[in-house]
Amino acid sequence: MRIAFILCDALRYDYYEKYMSGVREYAAENVEYTNCNSMGPNTLSSLRGLLRSGDTYSPDDNMIRTLQKWGYLTTLIHSNPMLYTFYIFDKHLDVFKEEYGSMISWVKKNYRKSQAWKIIRRAIQSDDYNRAENMLNFSKEYIETTPDDSLTWIHLMDTHIPWRPVTLNEFTTEKEYGRIQRKLSSSGWKCILSEEEEKLIRILYAEEVKYLDRHLSKFVSELEVDLVIITADHGDLLGEYGRYSHNQLFVSELLHVPLIIKNGSKFQDHRQVDHRMLNKFILGSACARRLIQ
Repeated sequence: MRIAFILCDALRYDYYEKYMSGVREYAAENVEYTNCNSMGPNTLSSLRGLLRSGDTYSPDDNMIRTLQKWGYLTTLIHSNPMLYTFYIFDKHLDVFKEEYGSMISWVKKNYRKSQAWKIIRRAIQSDDYNRAENMLNFSKEYIETTPDDSLTWIHLMDTHIPWRPVTLNEFTTEKEYGRIQRKLSSSGWKCILSEEEEKLIRILYAEEVKYLDRHLSKFVSELEVDLVIITADHGDLLGEYGRYSHNQLFVSELLHVPLIIKNGSKFQDHRQVDHRMLNKFILGSACARRLIQ
């Protein structure tokens, strides 16, 4: 079975519901979980929950290792520097495709505990991520070359800070955008913005969601695999509680995420399921066994 696991970083459910009409049409043809909750309000806590196959997280007891034991080729395609902190990926994934080039990958591999790598990592995080259009075009070509038994994890970053959509200049200037971003980052994403500034941030985030929808809906409609899972690791705050981005708050804006499964009839007979559903149920090894066998 070919599996495509598409994780949209920092995509909150209410914006998905409002602005991702293309992906929602795809969801209507498959199985959509309308009340899915992430395992945590940030990438680190969420992914540990997503990957674990037992009651406690263990680097050697997780979804990737389980699939490998069953003979699956496992691949992660990403441009998210946060994933460098998960050394499990370096150790267990068969293919680890980083979209920042071979030199940065070499420095990370050999000097990731050094001050030099910390400086490079901060520089990467402050830059724009690789766009969904490029990531998905690359992923489509790659998946076509994978064997029948394979998992390809595609980690998309468009809805993650700094929320700099391709349509930015339609709503503000580069100078004003930079000023607001500096104001947010220098305060640890906890400052109070003016009404106009907050409105702009919400527009920029919505534009990122629309862009993601345009390219992701096209990608999944053309993708020829046996199983597709689309979800998010967490949501994002856009001024709620006087905060932006994501942190340790366990609130619906950070925990309520979309979850769509193609070939999900093995979970439910109904196309839309409105009940509490933890991500680990979908991605734990017990569930993977249920899908494959």
